[in-house]
Amino acid sequence: MEIAITSEPSQYHKVEIYKIWNAEYPSFLAHKSISEFESYLKALENARHFIATSENNLIGWIVKFDREGGKWFVLMISSKEQNKGLGTKLVSLLKGNSDELNGWVIDRDSYLKANGEIYKSPLEFYTKNGFGTTNDRFKNEDFEALKVKWVK
Repeated sequence: MEIAITSEPSQYHKVEIYKIWNAEYPSFLAHKSISEFESYLKALENARHFIATSENNLIGWIVKFDREGGKWFVLMISSKEQNKGLGTKLVSLLKGNSDELNGWVIDRDSYLKANGEIYKSPLEFYTKNGFGTTNDRFKNEDFEALKVKWVK
């Protein structure tokens, strides 16, 4: 496995991240097109992308970016690679050069992925990796998420 760090993923990597995003997140969070996903990526301030590949296949991605005066992140792991330590490795890389990390986590198992499977909340993963929960919640008509935070 290799991990590349970049401020701008290649077009190939963008497409692969987009595929994982749409397969792994609840279906209502899917991006309708690659250009919509690219617009999302462009809007991330001071983004640093950590791209994990194995045998030239993208298997995981984490991005750290600035938002609201803090450091935020988004993590995606291919379903074939989950529960093998890759997520912990990528989170540890971010922790190594950060004083804090913030993220939104869906904290219930009631949403469906595009393939019809239930989206399993990753909250337990984050608490095992040293993140605490906050009282901050994101809510809209489609879903709710809980803010998690790690501080050095």
